[in-house]
Amino acid sequence: MPDKENNKIKLYKKMFEVMKAVEHIEKTTHIKYKSTDYKATAEEKITPIFRKEFLKNKLMVFPVEQVSLKSNGITRIDVKYKIVDTETGECEILASSGEGADTQDKGAGKAMTYAYKYMLLRTFMSPTYEDPDNTSSQELDDKNIGKSNGRNDKDIKDLLDLAFTSDKTKKAFLDSFKGNDKELKEVLNKRVKKEVGV
Repeated sequence: MPDKENNKIKLYKKMFEVMKAVEHIEKTTHIKYKSTDYKATAEEKITPIFRKEFLKNKLMVFPVEQVSLKSNGITRIDVKYKIVDTETGECEILASSGEGADTQDKGAGKAMTYAYKYMLLRTFMSPTYEDPDNTSSQELDDKNIGKSNGRNDKDIKDLLDLAFTSDKTKKAFLDSFKGNDKELKEVLNKRVKKEVGV
């Protein structure tokens, strides 16, 4: 068997050892502010667990390519990471995305943290025992709009559906918006026109 193929198998075996060691990570951080209320898995909890296993298996992971886009206080980042077996130099590319809502200068950092956390959790199949698919998109939309300063206007909901594809992005946008309903409609109308190329 050629060395290259041998090295790839060694890398995958090491990744498998990490997967076996990190069985699950529970969501223990409770985020609550105004209409925001959810459980999360904190980065400071995830990184040490994986770091210990990476050191044990002589693996490294780091970003090698990143594309970001900021729109209406939401920063989206698409990242490619490289996981490397330090004993053979063999590597594999891992991809992830993250979004961060922040009207100041923290959006990119939040998006990068989110992308990194979920790259680790999904690559190594580490469940958090909370499945977002158990709640329908419609239910999330209705909850989020109802929580955002009492807004339940159908026009706003329809505009949100057109302007954002992700429930998380819709919620983050509503949570970060500080204006009144008229301004909200204007902002959403502009975003929809931009999305559909009008």
